[in-house]
Amino acid sequence: LGIKIGTAKVNTELCLASRGEEYCGNCERHCPTGAIQMIPSDPNDDKSIKIPAINVEKCIGCGSCENLCPARPFSAIYVEGHEVHKMV
Repeated sequence: LGIKIGTAKVNTELCLASRGEEYCGNCERHCPTGAIQMIPSDPNDDKSIKIPAINVEKCIGCGSCENLCPARPFSAIYVEGHEVHKMV
């Protein structure tokens, strides 16, 4: 068992991958629970820009993604904390 302290959210306006500036995927690579996947931005085109998608069931809100996001001055991915922590 563990504690779920929040859930990651993506601000696509800040995300380098979502803006098409570069392929990033830092959030996906460093997520300890595998809650983030880079998926095609256009579900009908596998070659479209890959953007991060959060599996809210797997995300524990640890903040690894937020800490390692290269977007500046603000991270494009952030953890929204839960008012009450949940046991998972």
